[in-house]
Amino acid sequence: MIDVFVSAGRTSTSVQERFLDALEGFLRQNMLNPRLVGRNDFSSDQPLKHIDRVMGQCSGTVILAFERLFIEKGVELRGSSRATAIDGQRIPTVWNQIEAGMAYASKQPLLMIVEDGLRVDGLLEHGYEWYVLRVELDERTLQNREFLGTFADWKKKVEMRASAKKTEPTMGSDEAAKVPLSLILRSISASQAFALLSAMFAIVAAVACGAYWLAIHQPAAIVAH
Repeated sequence: MIDVFVSAGRTSTSVQERFLDALEGFLRQNMLNPRLVGRNDFSSDQPLKHIDRVMGQCSGTVILAFERLFIEKGVELRGSSRATAIDGQRIPTVWNQIEAGMAYASKQPLLMIVEDGLRVDGLLEHGYEWYVLRVELDERTLQNREFLGTFADWKKKVEMRASAKKTEPTMGSDEAAKVPLSLILRSISASQAFALLSAMFAIVAAVACGAYWLAIHQPAAIVAH
């Protein structure tokens, strides 16, 4: 099975729980192993560090956005001339945005599933490099034509990425030792390069000072013996 990362908030209703269960089962039926941090994947590390590690082991990401916060009465841009009421707004967890951004930065295929009626901003909106599926949280959604077609296209991309990851060459210690310094310096930032060169200069300076000290004191030591 191919590991895929699933971004989903903590469920708070039976409807959310049933749909998430159904989605996990659907993924497994299609030979994909859903990894959900805090649900079936745990660590003592800081959340972002753990998410980054788990996502790095996956070949695709599913974003499942459903209601986390309900704003009965609110105001957007309060105090400005553009202030507007946002009464009755349903907001998903902010982790959907964070994890979508991390997946996109990692160039992972994204399957974006958004509960119908949510207020969506940022990466959950239409207009990016992925299709946003607006759905009802109903298990039958997983069998409709739009979902199955979108899923099939996403799965192909996931399988291609998984195959590419298997064939990526891994660099052993002997190979790493043969990498030119110029290539290493080009792959790091200016501040990192400056720190590296400073450290190398400090080592050379220490060796030179040590040699100078020995040159001065060694004859005296020989005479003493």
